Amino acid sequence: MNLVLSSSGALKNRKESARITLFLLAEELKEQGHDLRIILNGPKCQEEIQGFSVYRSPMLGIPLLLRQLHREKKIDIVHSFSASPLFILPHLWAPGKLVHSLKSYPRSKSHRQNVFRQLGYHFLRFADAITVPTTTFAQTLSFNNKVHVVHSPIDTRKFYPKKKEDLKKKRGYRQSKVILYYGALSENKGVALLISVIPQIVARYSNVQFLFLPRHGRIQPWVDLVNEQQIEAQVQFITKDVAIEDYVNLADVVALPYLNLRGTDGNPSCLLEAMACGTPVVTADLPELREIAEGGVDFVKAGDAQELVEKIVERLQHPDVLKVKKGLGQAARFAVPKVGKEIEKIYSAVYSLQSGGQ
Repeated sequence: MNLVLSSSGALKNRKESARITLFLLAEELKEQGHDLRIILNGPKCQEEIQGFSVYRSPMLGIPLLLRQLHREKKIDIVHSFSASPLFILPHLWAPGKLVHSLKSYPRSKSHRQNVFRQLGYHFLRFADAITVPTTTFAQTLSFNNKVHVVHSPIDTRKFYPKKKEDLKKKRGYRQSKVILYYGALSENKGVALLISVIPQIVARYSNVQFLFLPRHGRIQPWVDLVNEQQIEAQVQFITKDVAIEDYVNLADVVALPYLNLRGTDGNPSCLLEAMACGTPVVTADLPELREIAEGGVDFVKAGDAQELVEKIVERLQHPDVLKVKKGLGQAARFAVPKVGKEIEKIYSAVYSLQSGGQ
């Protein structure tokens, strides 16, 4: 099939989760024999990224761009991706069939934004199929006859268990207990909460080292917060390009104390990648995370600092081998080939409607 994947993001940051998952899916669909073109947000231009033809366009220019691409080569399916349901609007008159993926909950909770969002949910009904990352998310939609639960993919060829002590020695952490946070640095992801509890953990583990591997380089507010607490010796922010999978594997605990999942992929890749590496994870007790982890990680009440401290310390002292093993099994469900096949089934179903079931 001739496919167009269209994302609401600019996706210029190579570390950005939305970019990683989109191109993982594109590569898998290409392997399955499909022809792909990709639309990203931005000033109008054409470029090549990871071997794919990428067309940038502002949102209002997408309808004309889709018609242009259809003239060049017939489009069978347009698959749009966004957090906001409003992003479906420029795709409603797209050639071929339309699949829309809601990747996460929108960031804003303002009344004005909520009014527009509800309008977007109304227009979602005109898509031929809708995907969401969890059953919990699906239950928030009033119409479910077109809704499919499809997970975001992780690269299990890259994230898999490696020898922790060898990596610690290689990276200079041989004598340390390592607690890792990686991903975007923001309030709702619990970064301030995690920094606030570091003194309590250091008081019980003097050889602990906290590593923060952010998706972007804007770290100064967080560095200032660390400096205010005088814990600079126990904290490192690593902004250069590194083999993240090595750091996930060398960590004794991956701490992801989300306050909520607004603006976060409904299947947080950091959580799943850590599970795939066999590294103990401490995260927030949110319904979506319970659904995807299914007992493969440790949960603490979202926003509860003392519970976060106790669980991290407990895992530093006593890793739960059975929980880690369960997490490994769970992570396999999110491997790229498996997710690609689920998406392809949806494409085949909606395409058969277009061709009269032939």
